Amino acid sequence: MIETINFRRIMTFLCVVASAILYTCFLGYYEKMYADDWYCMFLLDAIFLLILIFELHFARSKSQLAENRNSYFVKFAIAFFVCCICGMIFVFLPLFARPVVIIPIIIFSVTNEMIAIICSCYFTILLSLTVSGDYYELLSHILVSVIGIIITQVIFVKKLQLFAYTILLCINTMIPIIFYYWEYREYSLKCVFFGCLCGLVSVSAAFICDKVVKPYADNEVNHYLLDMISEDYHLVKEIKNDSSNEYEHAKKVSEIAYECAKRVGIDANLCAASGFYYRLGKWMGEPHVISGIKKAQEMCFPAEVIYILSEYYGEDKLPSSPESALVHMVDALVKKMETMEGEFGKSKWNNEMLIYQTMNEFSSSGLYDKSGLGMNHFLNIREYLAKESMLV
Repeated sequence: MIETINFRRIMTFLCVVASAILYTCFLGYYEKMYADDWYCMFLLDAIFLLILIFELHFARSKSQLAENRNSYFVKFAIAFFVCCICGMIFVFLPLFARPVVIIPIIIFSVTNEMIAIICSCYFTILLSLTVSGDYYELLSHILVSVIGIIITQVIFVKKLQLFAYTILLCINTMIPIIFYYWEYREYSLKCVFFGCLCGLVSVSAAFICDKVVKPYADNEVNHYLLDMISEDYHLVKEIKNDSSNEYEHAKKVSEIAYECAKRVGIDANLCAASGFYYRLGKWMGEPHVISGIKKAQEMCFPAEVIYILSEYYGEDKLPSSPESALVHMVDALVKKMETMEGEFGKSKWNNEMLIYQTMNEFSSSGLYDKSGLGMNHFLNIREYLAKESMLV
């Protein structure tokens, strides 16, 4: 199944285009600019939008946007429009008192760092060139935005949040003060006050994105992981119609991987989705790994799922996460049990013996040495498979 052009995605990107034009027109009207200035600004819009289209396509092709192909563009369009509103508000703020780091924080919470850099450069360049025309403010805005993006990546890591918030507050306070001095060759208490205020506003924006926006995006990915293995999902229907045996195998692997993941405390939804589509490349044909990755990218699967598919049976690279290791061992075990079913029969004792033997072979093979799957995890998984799973 080849991915077709999605009308909803086109409409949301047109909303991004409209938002950019609105922002540009507002700046031009506010500054009462001449026609040739408007022409240059719209050329900047065209360049920005072309780069943005390229990066969006490139990021999706490299599986860096781990979300539903429809909802991702909707959230990005909303985030971009909010940034346009912020950019309009910045116009009325004093020089060196504009918390421009809010823009990359908002964009980064729904996309990746490269798209955040592109958008922050667009907003800050237009703002500095049209409203203030100040060289030092432009450098200050770009420096704050780039450092802000680097720090924002740390904000979403719980253990480092306090450190990240502190650094974000400091850079938004100190950098405008430094560039203000280079511009006017004097220090100003007013600049210090506005710098501190910008820092507090930026930290507040980062806190809101971390507690509200980012969890919403993550929860949507989790829901999508379950949606993509539901009975009414189009690819599930396609697999079921093509081969009932493959469908039953995929369903069994998905259910067993889900239960195992819950027992050892790793991502159960990811294991369920990856377990179901683990043989996707096999369904598509040779070469299995590349075919599976290509199909998953066409379907806009979450990046975590695609990465597990890229580690299919360790053909190109060994499992690098507990979820990838679990999905591999469950699929391999189910495959072996299905092959040996006629020889061993339905005896529970025989099935247990085969499971223990197979799992011990997996453990000694070294296949999971870099996966992060601990021995306690492995033992718990083995006991569940041998004593409680649907395999016995």
